[in-house]
Amino acid sequence: MEVLEKGAPLVRRENDNAYFGAFRAIRDKEGRIIGVQGILSHNHLVEATLGQIGDFTTIVVFLLVAVFTIIVWSYIRIQKVLINGKQF
Repeated sequence: MEVLEKGAPLVRRENDNAYFGAFRAIRDKEGRIIGVQGILSHNHLVEATLGQIGDFTTIVVFLLVAVFTIIVWSYIRIQKVLINGKQF
């Protein structure tokens, strides 16, 4: 597992287990990376939290779609009222 990839996630899934990792590069005097120091931990709370974030995201997307639909519907009704008012 490469730990210093750009954009690599902090939580990874390996063999259906979620692992939380914290890593830092070990550099020589010239600034070149010569090693990595890190900690990997399996935590059931990480798994539960990721599930809750997914559920919350789904709910928020659903609510945003509902609000946007109400706004568009209201705008169309107002436009119809204004057009009917001009015709009257």
